[in-house]
Amino acid sequence: MNKEHVRKERLWERLLNKLTEDFVPPHFRTDAEKLRLARLNIRFGWLGLAFGTAYASFYLLLQHYKGAEIIVILSAIFGLMPWVVKKTGKLTFVGHLYSAMLVTGFAGLALIEGGLTGHAVGWLSAVPLMSLLLQGVRPALGWTLVCASVVASFVVAHTMGFIFPRTYPPQWATLIDAAGYIGLVPFLAFLGGLFERTRALAFAQLQTALTDLSLSNERLIQLNLDKDEFLNIAAHDLRNPLTGIVGYAGLLKMQNPPNPKMVLEAGATIESLGLRMNGILTNLLDVRSIEEGRMQFRQDRCSADEVVSEVVRSFQQSAEKKQIRVAWEPNPSAPPFLGDRNATAQIFENLLSNAIKYSNPGSAVRCALETDDKSVWLHVADNGPGLSDHDQQNLFKKFSRLSPQPTAGEPSNGLGLWIVQKMAKAMGGDVRCVSSLGQGSTFSLMLPMAA
Repeated sequence: MNKEHVRKERLWERLLNKLTEDFVPPHFRTDAEKLRLARLNIRFGWLGLAFGTAYASFYLLLQHYKGAEIIVILSAIFGLMPWVVKKTGKLTFVGHLYSAMLVTGFAGLALIEGGLTGHAVGWLSAVPLMSLLLQGVRPALGWTLVCASVVASFVVAHTMGFIFPRTYPPQWATLIDAAGYIGLVPFLAFLGGLFERTRALAFAQLQTALTDLSLSNERLIQLNLDKDEFLNIAAHDLRNPLTGIVGYAGLLKMQNPPNPKMVLEAGATIESLGLRMNGILTNLLDVRSIEEGRMQFRQDRCSADEVVSEVVRSFQQSAEKKQIRVAWEPNPSAPPFLGDRNATAQIFENLLSNAIKYSNPGSAVRCALETDDKSVWLHVADNGPGLSDHDQQNLFKKFSRLSPQPTAGEPSNGLGLWIVQKMAKAMGGDVRCVSSLGQGSTFSLMLPMAA
């Protein structure tokens, strides 16, 4: 099939869809079966108009004026049926009107085209089929009886010797009968084609709806699992620091008179535990904001050197507590990146925090800044346990539980890396990892270079 043929076929499909969808009553679109029948009724109206126009033109050419008059009236009514469907939405009424018009029209043509000796009586066979497709079995049986009765009436009339006239020039009799019989075949084929096309469209839409429903169910299942995981984090990860806060608060309450050294130590511990709880809640809220599309990011020219230097300074104390050295050489001449400064700092904080969390005391964590033609890269490398291939496959998944454990019992809820990668991608960048088991890991934040 060549491209030109495909283009014409698609053009025809778009035209047919346009002539159909504009006449479908809006409230039918929520009912798949009504929508299918409405489309079928509308398209049958256009089919009748097309066939009627062709036959009326043919009859006029052969000076069969009375036959042309009947067909013009039928064609006009068929052409109005899409509007009747749109305005009334009464498909049963439309189906019966189609059948009544066809029976009346074909019987009328038989009266002026020789009765049983003409071709019009044969067209009555199309009425029960049309009624079956548009209305169903019971109406089709009723119209079958009507058509059989009409044919029987002509049989009786012929038996009694009644002669039906042919109201067109005699020399065209064979041509008119041939055109009538030959035309019945494509008419029935087109009628079946309309039904099949409408059925296929309805089936495709049903499959789409089922697929969407399946995806929605999967999404609901995942949301339910996420909810359970959120509750587990809230119940488990928040309980420990909250217990500590309550314990130290009770200890302070027991000090009478208060011991200044104890007050300072308890205050520092309470502050640390409070910050830990705040970090957990921040992660949970960040997840919700990302999934709901509410997290917005600026696109500013930012200094990568300033961001890294600031984050490294803020982690010096926590690194010294674990006797970990953070190596970083500032590079003020590095080109700026395009992104959100606060979000970038949050991402790098997470990467550096993880490096310290999973590194052994006495080791070193190295921070570095590199650039290529289009990007700025911020690296954090540690000498920790490294990641297996399985861990790396699950590294950036939500709630992922990895094999390495924090070396000082620090908490981890499996959300941090999922959050930072989502944030990085929202700014046009990415977070990547290169790691070998037993040889440490290097996490890299890539952001687009500012023009």
